Amino acid sequence: MQASLRTSILAAAAVALLPIGNAALAECRAPASCISCHAGIPNSPPPEVLEAIGPASCEVGDFTRGLNMTVPRFIHRTAKLADGRVLLTGGQVQNAPVSVITNSVDAFNPGDNSVTPVGPMTIRRWSHTATTLADGRVLVTGGRTGSTAATGIVLATAEIYDPLTNEWTETAGPMSVARRSHTATLLPNGKVLIVGGGNGVSTTTSQPIQSVELFDPATGLFTVIGNMLAPRSAHSAILLDDGTVLISGGSTGTGTLFPTNTAEVFDPADNSFTAVGPMNFSHLAQLPGKLRDGRVVQGSSYYNETHTSAGGRITDESEIYDPVTRTFTPVAPMFKQRIDIGAQGLLDGTLLIAGGVTTSPNFPSIFQPTSEVFDPATSSWKLSGIMSSGRDEFSGLLLDDGRVMISGGFVSPGAVLLRTVEVYTPGLLPQVKGLKNVLADTPNSALRLGKVSRVLLEGWLYLISQTVGGGDPRLRNLPVAATLTGLFDDAIGRQVKSAAQRQRLQAINGVLARTIDDKLSPNLAPTVAPVAAPAAGVEPVSVAFTSNAVDPDGSITYTLWNFGDGSTSNDPNPTHVYTCDGNYTASVEVVDDRGAVTSATVAVSVTSSGGGITYACDVQPVLSRTCTGCHGAAARLSLTTCDNLRTGSFRGPVVTPGVKETSTLWQRINDTARPMPPIGGLLAQSERDAIGAWIDGLDPLDANYCD
Repeated sequence: MQASLRTSILAAAAVALLPIGNAALAECRAPASCISCHAGIPNSPPPEVLEAIGPASCEVGDFTRGLNMTVPRFIHRTAKLADGRVLLTGGQVQNAPVSVITNSVDAFNPGDNSVTPVGPMTIRRWSHTATTLADGRVLVTGGRTGSTAATGIVLATAEIYDPLTNEWTETAGPMSVARRSHTATLLPNGKVLIVGGGNGVSTTTSQPIQSVELFDPATGLFTVIGNMLAPRSAHSAILLDDGTVLISGGSTGTGTLFPTNTAEVFDPADNSFTAVGPMNFSHLAQLPGKLRDGRVVQGSSYYNETHTSAGGRITDESEIYDPVTRTFTPVAPMFKQRIDIGAQGLLDGTLLIAGGVTTSPNFPSIFQPTSEVFDPATSSWKLSGIMSSGRDEFSGLLLDDGRVMISGGFVSPGAVLLRTVEVYTPGLLPQVKGLKNVLADTPNSALRLGKVSRVLLEGWLYLISQTVGGGDPRLRNLPVAATLTGLFDDAIGRQVKSAAQRQRLQAINGVLARTIDDKLSPNLAPTVAPVAAPAAGVEPVSVAFTSNAVDPDGSITYTLWNFGDGSTSNDPNPTHVYTCDGNYTASVEVVDDRGAVTSATVAVSVTSSGGGITYACDVQPVLSRTCTGCHGAAARLSLTTCDNLRTGSFRGPVVTPGVKETSTLWQRINDTARPMPPIGGLLAQSERDAIGAWIDGLDPLDANYCD
């Protein structure tokens, strides 16, 4: 860069030295925009509260859809590779007609938001851990395998993925004990700390584990190093800036019934555990997030007021841990109560929490599509973007480019497993601040011209920040910002010696450039006009669907059909066979190359062939819609399949073939004193009649009537 240009840039950066002002908040979500985003979403603040919040409590940030994973996943795990891709490992991929756990692995590419399969693990796993080692390989430990609580087992095995060979290899030895819902933390010395977990297949009967062990990548072996102060399962463990590990919350009793407010710190210098806190609230089934200043935020979770007895509630309370004082201090509550969430520290110093589920003693569960951001400067939460779907038991990860990837999970009713991947992109000013923070972390030794280069690059950043909404009214021009972003990227390429750091800075700047491009040239959403042929027929009927999707300023990158009977397809023009009579609403969703989403529906009418009442067509749809939210695959009484219904619960079968009056299922769905389902009252008379007719039609001598 020429000296005259450098001088002019530095001079401009020094003009007035105005801070990045609050004028940019005008570009943040205005109260009306907050209302439009959050109104109508369960458990949202009412409009009058949103209006009172004002734009300063809204955070610029949006979710865009990526391509689908190859299979739906929940309770899977993610790990970042050296090239920026993210591994998505294992998880449950099906809950009906039987539960299926997978060993498949996908790789998410942040460059184009695509997902491709990679080498499978050696064994099927969920509720495991996935940890990126110092050498770039990925360690997976424990979890559970098997289809049901009766056939599943908890695993002590571990395996390692090598991205150079795209292969998984079992470690030289297993863990000392089988674990699920445990934690694995990479320590500064390159070893991995394995903490606690549960020893049982069922989440309701599993006992917490107290032992702790270390994995040594050099030997491939695990070594027990002692016990925590208390056994824990579904807890959290997070590496602190001083190299110690904060271990907090979880369940200390059977299953998830005993959420705790205790916390302790592991010191790798002497393998010791020291009690800290305690927390002001119990925290269970949530991942805390570390701020750039080293403090740790614990968001809402499962809270037990006594901390000693079984039971609890979902809460919106949050608190922050100070590693200097080793104490927890309550902060402002979140806007929404959530459990099964993960917090991701963003590059600008804030922290993102999205999704999760809220339940109540009366059900039903509320699956949240909302997100919010914690700002440590004000110790308060800000409303942020809305995902395309509420989700629970998903996986989230901060990408190298400053965005956050969220994948999989499930949503009710019907415990629908999700294949979708979404990416959260912070707003312009948070991106600039994050880029500046990452640059500040770059040592002078990584810059070609030392301190001069740092001042130069920071000068560019100052000008960009002012251009996209800063305090100087002369510097609010997006085209100028776009030019400066391009020059900044060029400067990075020539001034940053470290290839890895140069790649990361350019990736973050690339997101900023794309955001500015979107402001300069707003994306036009695609159009879709679906057609079904034939649109009516007698069961079974084969229907050819055509999306007729067009993107006026780009291309269609993703298509998802939902046929209205539980089946889906990613084919733009699929054919689907309807085997049951009914009136169906088929929907199609398309996503363009810049993340815009458009959907539309088409009606299909299927009439009965006169074959009588069947389980598949007349019984299971009713149970899936009204019952499986509570009586899912993991419940003592599962109603997810005919086999589950035939097996019944520990009290015995719930169906007496041929005699509806003595069938527990028939009695419960007709019990006016204790209506089932408890929300909404009894099923419709036609639905109860159909279930009764199906039971009466079964052969009393056929013990395997589902076969």
